[in-house]
Amino acid sequence: MTLLNRFMLEAMDEFVPAQRKGTIKGEKIGYSVQKYSALFYLMRNWPLKEVARAAGVSYGVLRKWKTEKEFMKNHHDLQTKFSYAFSGHIIRKHRKVLSGEIDGPLDFENDPLFADVDSYGEPLRQLIKDYVLKDILKGRTTPARIFRFFEGSTVAGYEHIEVSDVNGFRAIYDVVNLVYSKEGYRLKRELYQNLEPQMSKIVFDDLIAFIEQKSHTKEDRLEARGNIKFLEWLINDPDFK
Repeated sequence: MTLLNRFMLEAMDEFVPAQRKGTIKGEKIGYSVQKYSALFYLMRNWPLKEVARAAGVSYGVLRKWKTEKEFMKNHHDLQTKFSYAFSGHIIRKHRKVLSGEIDGPLDFENDPLFADVDSYGEPLRQLIKDYVLKDILKGRTTPARIFRFFEGSTVAGYEHIEVSDVNGFRAIYDVVNLVYSKEGYRLKRELYQNLEPQMSKIVFDDLIAFIEQKSHTKEDRLEARGNIKFLEWLINDPDFK
């Protein structure tokens, strides 16, 4: 099952359909299963008629829903939450490599969870890209706090986590490369040019401080390992020669 399908199924499990029975005429009611599922199907780059078929409604009904401000706001909110979950999954994987829980290198392009990325709609791709490239790289955080992400397991809520280690650099690239593979090289260079000078200095400063310390905690050793892996990645990546 792909990450987006899992996200949708978890949300549908939590969803409580609206009940018309007992509702006073003219009173606003919630969403039906069909209307709620349409919020997710619209995340795909499918033609509207295909989205309508998947949701089990007519093309005309779907077009009417798309004119409703609340419906489109809910659609945008779900896409935003999925972009957090998308980034969060990749960050967690990189953390596990860094901690030694799993072996690297990671290959997200051939990961079944992302087998349907080509069907993501442009607005969803843009949200994911903007989050890691615009919000993070273009001045909203200081160099030492570049890696701020959100991760979410369900639609009802998500946990705000902060990543301040250099391993997040590779995680950012993997996120962008997945959603815009055709532009991957250019975006990779953009990512590198924006972060590499700052991150290289942080890496070397941290490693020098580590060497000069008389004793090291487990966290110190973990951070040093991440710094070395970051340098190894730059050295071995042919695009960064």
